[in-house]
Amino acid sequence: MHETSIALELVRSAGEIASRYGACRVSKVGVRIGVLSSVVPEALEFAFPGAALGTALEGAVLQIERVGAVACCAECGEVEIRLERGLRCPLCGRPTPRIVQGEELELDTLELEE
Repeated sequence: MHETSIALELVRSAGEIASRYGACRVSKVGVRIGVLSSVVPEALEFAFPGAALGTALEGAVLQIERVGAVACCAECGEVEIRLERGLRCPLCGRPTPRIVQGEELELDTLELEE
């Protein structure tokens, strides 16, 4: 389950940022996860509290924003794609090889406390 490694890295990164800004505690961590990222949000939610134990993030809320997949179709421009249809334009059916959005795994926001 690579989500445990991701949770540990989120805790490490957020802890460094909190320390840089003189915060004693992080109360909320916001992440953006793309549907094409191979990260299972529920597994990350499960792993996060254990990864945060004994750190400035212990008890912090993990807020996950799921990011839909958008690709660039040569004919139709940017289109939202669905995994069940594959990487094809939902309008014309052409392949959409260039992914514009949906592969994200980003630490987006932190709520810090003194």
